[in-house]
Parts: sequence; structure tokens; C-alpha cells
Amino acid sequence: MATRQDGQQGDNFIMSGDFGFYCPACPTVVIDPEKLGDMLQAGNSRWDVGDAYSVLGLVAMEAIPEDQRDMPFDELDAMPLVPFDPGDRPRRSPKQRQRKAKSKRRKKRR
Repeated sequence: MATRQDGQQGDNFIMSGDFGFYCPACPTVVIDPEKLGDMLQAGNSRWDVGDAYSVLGLVAMEAIPEDQRDMPFDELDAMPLVPFDPGDRPRRSPKQRQRKAKSKRRKKRR
């Protein structure tokens, strides 16, 4: 996970918890933003949580060598991160991007 505040990178860290699941019908990880937000707020005093976050991937626990499984992550020879591929995200059509831009403009005028 990586956090961001006003366009600047905050902290990067690994989290574990019951805040997401694999979609049984598709190759997608579904994150519950409310539960994840609660976890970020719980660590607010220790982390630079910022105003936005990105889930970068999953740690492939089975890829950690047997003799290193009791070690802290920062002491592992290599982090077995399975990154989420931004190319897998559905692309917005130009019409959808236009609607989103109009919606943002309306919010600013209020």
C-alpha cells in the first residue's frame, strides 16, 4: 500500500486484515474502502496516511522460502509482491471522462 497527501507520496507499508476478498466470478480483488480506511485511521499516529491511498499488490506468502517465514518482512532476501497491473483496470470512455469532469466542476461551484 502507498499513501499520498496533496500529490506527494506518503508512506509505503504492508497491511493485513479482513478488508477485501477475491471475486469468485472474475480475477479481481475487491477492497472495502470503509474497512481499509478504519485501519488507516487506527495507525494514523504512526503512519503518514495522507488523503489518498493505492493498493499496490498482494504479498505471495507461499513464495517466501520456508527458512525465512518467521522473519520480519524487511529482513527477507526479496519481497514476493504480486503487483496489481494498472493495465487491467477498465478504461473510461471519453464520454465517461467528460461526465466526471463536469461533476467535479459542479462540486467546486457550490
